[in-house]
Amino acid sequence: MNIQVFPCGDLQENSYVITDEQTGKRAVVDPGVLTPGLRQAAGDNVVAILLTHGHFDHMGGAKELQEFTGAPVYLLALEKDLLQNPTKNLSKFFGPVEPPETLHLLNDGDTVAIGQVTFTVTATPGHTAGSACYGCEEEGVLFTGDTLFAGSCGRVDFPTGDAGAMRRSLQKLTAWPDQTMVYPGHGPKSTIGEEKRRNPYMNGGLV
Repeated sequence: MNIQVFPCGDLQENSYVITDEQTGKRAVVDPGVLTPGLRQAAGDNVVAILLTHGHFDHMGGAKELQEFTGAPVYLLALEKDLLQNPTKNLSKFFGPVEPPETLHLLNDGDTVAIGQVTFTVTATPGHTAGSACYGCEEEGVLFTGDTLFAGSCGRVDFPTGDAGAMRRSLQKLTAWPDQTMVYPGHGPKSTIGEEKRRNPYMNGGLV
């Protein structure tokens, strides 16, 4: 692999720092809270902040991290309204959160370069209408946010959630190679192959 993936936070709220080893450039995925540990891991070479969706526990530290690093915040265009709406992003119920003010809006299939490594954006509606995954097939990694967990998937009963869309999105992810490492927004990491074998939600069930 040409990248390093450093998990931050705990098993309840996962953030990740991705480093391109050749250039030292970094990205941060879903900074729910900018803890001292995440700030130290991110360092001063962050070129992108990647949000899988707009819920408060995935973007709560993005504004501060953007101010600290100057890095752009990437988000699927369909998610902008939810990100900026305290009711829809759930911050109204769990404590005030300021979303980042400047966004780089993406569409399905767009790419984001982290140094010499390119990540593809895959729209995966279901948990929210604008949920997305960031993956690099060459590096064998996929950051799934709250779309796919080890043995489960994200809830579909929050604002803009949709069970049918979630089933289609999970089916879409089965096209990734079995050896792809899955880094979810909550819980332990897994692989696509393991989820295809053991996760009932990956086979059209239960959602």
